[in-house]
Amino acid sequence: MGETADSNKARIIEATKRIMAQKGVNNTTLREIAKEAGISNGSLYYCFKSKDLILYEIMDESASEAQKTAEKIHKKELGKEEIEHIILSKVPERIANVEENNLFFYLAQEALIGNQELKQKLVEKYQAWIDSTEDVISSYLEIEKSRLTKALSHVIIAAIDGLSLQKSMGLDLGEETGLGELGDLLMHGGIAFEKK
Repeated sequence: MGETADSNKARIIEATKRIMAQKGVNNTTLREIAKEAGISNGSLYYCFKSKDLILYEIMDESASEAQKTAEKIHKKELGKEEIEHIILSKVPERIANVEENNLFFYLAQEALIGNQELKQKLVEKYQAWIDSTEDVISSYLEIEKSRLTKALSHVIIAAIDGLSLQKSMGLDLGEETGLGELGDLLMHGGIAFEKK
Protein backbone atom coordinates (compact mmCIF):
# COMPACT_ATOMS: atom_id res chain seq x y z
CA MET A 1 0.00 0.00 0.00
CA GLY A 2 1.31 3.43 -0.88
CA GLU A 3 1.53 6.46 1.35
CA THR A 4 -1.88 7.77 0.26
CA ALA A 5 -3.51 4.38 0.83
CA ASP A 6 -1.92 4.14 4.30
CA SER A 7 -3.11 7.67 5.08
CA ASN A 8 -6.62 6.83 3.85
CA LYS A 9 -6.61 3.62 5.87
CA ALA A 10 -5.79 5.55 9.05
CA ARG A 11 -8.48 8.15 8.29
CA ILE A 12 -11.04 5.40 7.63
CA ILE A 13 -10.27 3.71 10.96
CA GLU A 14 -10.55 6.97 12.92
CA ALA A 15 -13.76 7.95 11.10
CA THR A 16 -15.27 4.54 11.80
CA LYS A 17 -14.47 4.84 15.51
CA ARG A 18 -16.13 8.28 15.67
CA ILE A 19 -19.29 7.20 13.84
CA MET A 20 -19.61 3.94 15.77
CA ALA A 21 -19.30 5.84 19.05
CA GLN A 22 -22.29 7.96 17.98
CA LYS A 23 -24.46 5.45 16.11
CA GLY A 24 -23.30 1.94 17.02
CA VAL A 25 -21.90 -0.78 14.78
CA ASN A 26 -25.12 -1.79 13.00
CA ASN A 27 -26.12 1.80 12.16
CA THR A 28 -22.73 2.75 10.69
CA THR A 29 -22.59 2.61 6.89
CA LEU A 30 -19.61 2.56 4.52
CA ARG A 31 -20.93 5.70 2.81
CA GLU A 32 -20.95 7.55 6.16
CA ILE A 33 -17.45 6.33 6.94
CA ALA A 34 -16.12 7.56 3.58
CA LYS A 35 -17.80 10.94 4.06
CA GLU A 36 -16.48 11.29 7.63
CA ALA A 37 -12.98 10.30 6.46
CA GLY A 38 -13.12 12.85 3.64
CA ILE A 39 -12.48 10.31 0.89
CA SER A 40 -14.43 8.81 -1.99
CA ASN A 41 -16.34 5.54 -1.72
CA GLY A 42 -13.89 4.06 -4.24
CA SER A 43 -10.91 4.98 -2.05
CA LEU A 44 -12.61 3.34 0.91
CA TYR A 45 -13.28 0.14 -1.06
CA TYR A 46 -9.66 0.14 -2.25
CA CYS A 47 -8.51 -0.03 1.39
CA PHE A 48 -11.31 -2.20 2.82
CA LYS A 49 -13.76 -4.47 0.99
CA SER A 50 -16.32 -4.38 3.81
CA LYS A 51 -17.29 -2.74 7.09
CA ASP A 52 -16.41 -5.96 8.92
CA LEU A 53 -12.82 -5.75 7.65
CA ILE A 54 -12.56 -2.18 8.94
CA LEU A 55 -13.88 -3.34 12.30
CA TYR A 56 -11.43 -6.25 12.31
CA GLU A 57 -8.57 -3.81 11.68
CA ILE A 58 -9.69 -1.67 14.64
CA MET A 59 -9.85 -4.73 16.88
CA ASP A 60 -6.52 -6.01 15.56
CA GLU A 61 -4.75 -2.72 16.31
CA SER A 62 -5.60 -2.95 19.98
CA ALA A 63 -4.85 -6.68 20.15
CA SER A 64 -1.39 -6.19 18.64
CA GLU A 65 -0.16 -4.71 21.93
CA ALA A 66 -0.49 -8.11 23.59
CA GLN A 67 1.45 -9.75 20.79
CA LYS A 68 4.24 -7.16 21.06
CA THR A 69 4.52 -7.97 24.77
CA ALA A 70 4.65 -11.69 24.02
CA GLU A 71 7.43 -11.08 21.48
CA LYS A 72 9.45 -9.22 24.13
CA ILE A 73 8.91 -12.10 26.54
CA HIS A 74 9.91 -14.64 23.88
CA LYS A 75 13.11 -12.67 23.18
CA LYS A 76 13.82 -12.66 26.95
CA GLU A 77 13.66 -8.84 27.04
CA LEU A 78 11.43 -8.90 30.14
CA GLY A 79 12.15 -10.36 33.55
CA LYS A 80 9.73 -12.38 35.66
CA GLU A 81 8.59 -9.36 37.71
CA GLU A 82 7.94 -7.35 34.55
CA ILE A 83 5.96 -10.23 33.07
CA GLU A 84 3.89 -10.51 36.25
CA HIS A 85 3.20 -6.76 36.26
CA ILE A 86 2.06 -6.89 32.63
CA ILE A 87 -0.22 -9.87 33.27
CA LEU A 88 -1.76 -8.34 36.39
CA SER A 89 -2.41 -5.00 34.66
CA LYS A 90 -3.20 -5.90 31.04
CA VAL A 91 -5.60 -8.81 31.54
CA PRO A 92 -8.01 -6.79 33.75
CA GLU A 93 -7.74 -3.86 31.28
CA ARG A 94 -8.67 -6.19 28.40
CA ILE A 95 -11.65 -7.59 30.31
CA ALA A 96 -12.85 -4.11 31.32
CA ASN A 97 -12.69 -2.65 27.78
CA VAL A 98 -16.39 -3.07 27.02
CA GLU A 99 -16.33 -1.06 23.77
CA GLU A 100 -13.55 -3.18 22.28
CA ASN A 101 -15.12 -6.38 23.58
CA ASN A 102 -18.48 -5.50 22.02
CA LEU A 103 -16.73 -4.93 18.70
CA PHE A 104 -14.99 -8.29 19.00
CA PHE A 105 -18.23 -10.13 19.82
CA TYR A 106 -19.97 -8.43 16.88
CA LEU A 107 -17.17 -9.64 14.57
CA ALA A 108 -17.32 -13.15 16.03
CA GLN A 109 -21.08 -13.25 15.41
CA GLU A 110 -20.61 -12.15 11.80
CA ALA A 111 -17.97 -14.84 11.31
CA LEU A 112 -20.19 -17.51 12.84
CA ILE A 113 -23.18 -16.68 10.65
CA GLY A 114 -21.24 -16.96 7.42
CA ASN A 115 -18.58 -14.31 6.77
CA GLN A 116 -15.83 -16.76 5.77
CA GLU A 117 -13.12 -14.13 5.18
CA LEU A 118 -13.68 -12.68 8.63
CA LYS A 119 -13.87 -16.16 10.16
CA GLN A 120 -10.46 -17.06 8.70
CA LYS A 121 -8.95 -13.83 10.06
CA LEU A 122 -10.37 -14.52 13.53
CA VAL A 123 -9.13 -18.13 13.50
CA GLU A 124 -5.64 -16.85 12.64
CA LYS A 125 -5.90 -14.19 15.37
CA TYR A 126 -6.98 -16.77 17.95
CA GLN A 127 -4.05 -19.00 17.02
CA ALA A 128 -1.67 -16.05 17.46
CA TRP A 129 -3.22 -15.25 20.87
CA ILE A 130 -2.91 -18.86 21.97
CA ASP A 131 0.71 -19.07 20.80
CA SER A 132 1.56 -15.77 22.52
CA THR A 133 -0.12 -16.90 25.73
CA GLU A 134 1.84 -20.14 25.63
CA ASP A 135 5.08 -18.14 25.23
CA VAL A 136 4.16 -16.11 28.32
CA ILE A 137 3.30 -19.24 30.35
CA SER A 138 6.51 -20.99 29.34
CA SER A 139 8.68 -17.96 30.11
CA TYR A 140 6.94 -16.99 33.32
CA LEU A 141 6.86 -20.49 34.81
CA GLU A 142 10.27 -21.38 33.33
CA ILE A 143 8.98 -24.58 31.77
CA GLU A 144 9.16 -26.18 28.35
CA LYS A 145 6.18 -25.87 26.05
CA SER A 146 4.05 -29.00 26.07
CA ARG A 147 0.52 -30.25 25.52
CA LEU A 148 -0.33 -28.90 28.99
CA THR A 149 0.97 -25.38 28.27
CA LYS A 150 -0.99 -25.39 25.00
CA ALA A 151 -4.14 -26.58 26.81
CA LEU A 152 -3.68 -23.97 29.53
CA SER A 153 -3.29 -21.30 26.84
CA HIS A 154 -6.64 -22.30 25.33
CA VAL A 155 -8.29 -22.21 28.75
CA ILE A 156 -6.83 -18.78 29.60
CA ILE A 157 -8.02 -17.29 26.30
CA ALA A 158 -11.46 -18.87 26.82
CA ALA A 159 -11.59 -17.46 30.38
CA ILE A 160 -10.67 -13.97 29.17
CA ASP A 161 -13.34 -14.18 26.45
CA GLY A 162 -15.91 -15.39 28.96
CA LEU A 163 -15.09 -12.73 31.53
CA SER A 164 -15.11 -10.08 28.80
CA LEU A 165 -18.57 -11.22 27.73
CA GLN A 166 -19.79 -11.14 31.34
CA LYS A 167 -18.42 -7.60 31.75
CA SER A 168 -20.04 -6.50 28.47
CA MET A 169 -23.37 -7.89 29.74
CA GLY A 170 -23.04 -5.74 32.85
CA LEU A 171 -21.97 -8.29 35.45
CA ASP A 172 -19.92 -6.85 38.30
CA LEU A 173 -16.46 -8.42 38.28
CA GLY A 174 -15.20 -6.39 41.24
CA GLU A 175 -13.08 -7.51 44.16
CA GLU A 176 -15.85 -9.48 45.84
CA THR A 177 -15.73 -12.04 43.01
CA GLY A 178 -12.31 -13.31 44.12
CA LEU A 179 -10.89 -13.15 40.59
CA GLY A 180 -7.83 -11.26 41.82
CA GLU A 181 -7.05 -13.93 44.42
CA LEU A 182 -7.55 -16.66 41.83
CA GLY A 183 -5.10 -14.94 39.48
CA ASP A 184 -2.59 -14.61 42.31
CA LEU A 185 -2.98 -18.31 43.19
CA LEU A 186 -2.42 -19.35 39.58
CA MET A 187 0.63 -17.11 39.22
CA HIS A 188 2.30 -18.10 42.48
CA GLY A 189 2.29 -21.84 42.55
CA GLY A 190 -1.31 -22.91 42.28
CA ILE A 191 -0.52 -25.07 39.24
CA ALA A 192 2.11 -27.79 39.22
CA PHE A 193 4.35 -28.05 36.15
CA GLU A 194 7.65 -29.73 35.58
CA LYS A 195 10.50 -27.17 35.63
CA LYS A 196 12.99 -26.93 32.76
